Amino acid sequence: MAASTAIIQRSEPLPNTVRAPAAHGNEPDLCSPFGDALTLAACHLTGIRTTVHIAGPGLDGEIGEQPLLERLAGSHPLVPDRDAAAAAARALAWHPSEASALWAAAIHGARGTVRAVNNVIRLTDVSPRLYPLPLQEAIGHNPVARALVDEQPATLAAAADLSHRLTGIPGLASEPTRTPRQEPPAGGSPSSTGRWP
Repeated sequence: MAASTAIIQRSEPLPNTVRAPAAHGNEPDLCSPFGDALTLAACHLTGIRTTVHIAGPGLDGEIGEQPLLERLAGSHPLVPDRDAAAAAARALAWHPSEASALWAAAIHGARGTVRAVNNVIRLTDVSPRLYPLPLQEAIGHNPVARALVDEQPATLAAAADLSHRLTGIPGLASEPTRTPRQEPPAGGSPSSTGRWP
């Protein structure tokens, strides 16, 4: 889900980290839905047994805590303790991010407002939570991942183009040089399928 750090648990020893697996693609602060969608679709298409864990709802600043909690309503959160955070440190060090650092800080008891690179993040009592989602449910939240599964583009460029058509966000653009999209792409709002026209 797009709003925090998601850890994709696979049979391999090192989990992938995905930041926005629950993104619908039309969130105003969303910067990079393509990589997450591509990872979800790849896990599905390769048949890798996968569980997606959403860590720290809202901590990446791309989707707010409340919209994520609404999307995660059927999932029962885990609340890791400091020992669990230490055990996850290897995966978080493999893909460090502000969101994973804020999640670790929340597990260690930090609360309050933090000025991040592009926005202000609030660490709340929800911030340390970890929400497990079956892969199919995570894909169900992510229209780009669903489209990648359905259309199975032949190249990375074609997959990025598909994501761009659906969200208006260039899939292969460098995230640090890009600001969040402030307006939807030409054509208005998402259709009933959650996709941009």
